Amino acid sequence: MPRRRPRRGYPVAILAGIDAKKTVLWNVYSESIALATTIPKPPGGTKATSNPEFNYFETIVAALKPIFSSGVKSLIVASPRKISTANDFMAHLQKHHAYFFKEGSSWGVHVSGMEGNASDQQNAIALAKSIAFKNTSAATIALETARIIELLDACIDGDGGDTEVFFTLDETDALFQYIRAKATVDGEELPPLPEYVLMTDTFYAANRSDPRLQRIMTIAKMVKVKTRVIQAVTDSGARITQLGGLVCFTSPRPPEEEDEDVRRDR
Repeated sequence: MPRRRPRRGYPVAILAGIDAKKTVLWNVYSESIALATTIPKPPGGTKATSNPEFNYFETIVAALKPIFSSGVKSLIVASPRKISTANDFMAHLQKHHAYFFKEGSSWGVHVSGMEGNASDQQNAIALAKSIAFKNTSAATIALETARIIELLDACIDGDGGDTEVFFTLDETDALFQYIRAKATVDGEELPPLPEYVLMTDTFYAANRSDPRLQRIMTIAKMVKVKTRVIQAVTDSGARITQLGGLVCFTSPRPPEEEDEDVRRDR
């Protein structure tokens, strides 16, 4: 009898384990955890590297951006006691990537720090299961999803333009099939892509095997549309439940530009 693969679940947060020698990024899912990448800390300053810490932190940011773009924007930074690198990295984000945190930014990143070891799989899994991590991530995710709901409500209350909101599985499936059809034709211009596909965890659990939802998630990943599963028991989840459990909204936003500090310090 073939062995059943363990369920991964839906994305929850990003865990960055920072110690004295490296940074390990983990994708935390509702039912598992998976390694994203490992970034070794460079040695001290050399003739070729005038600012090794800055370059190290920028390498971490470059690895995080594609994950943020997929829709998960809750980052938990964990480091053992007496390791200052984690705090230094969070300060680097605030100074050189303040656009992540600006009001109204399409990035909408939320970052929290905690004490813990996530430098290898065994420790990362144990940390992700801990009460301390669950409390920290729940608070961080609540801030993230509240901002997403603000974007959603602004679209619902909007007065036309390219803003569109879809409330059913059939409507959203039809939209993504149309997007896929356009994407497979050379030279064909894509329609305005959705900002997010949002659903509650109860909706996801009830429909995870539905070909329509599977198709939506696959195409969304292909065209880089952000998706987010939100716990129904939260305030943000209650809002999505009011709308039927799933909502997709299209609201084209201008691309974010990096901070002047980053361009200057390169």
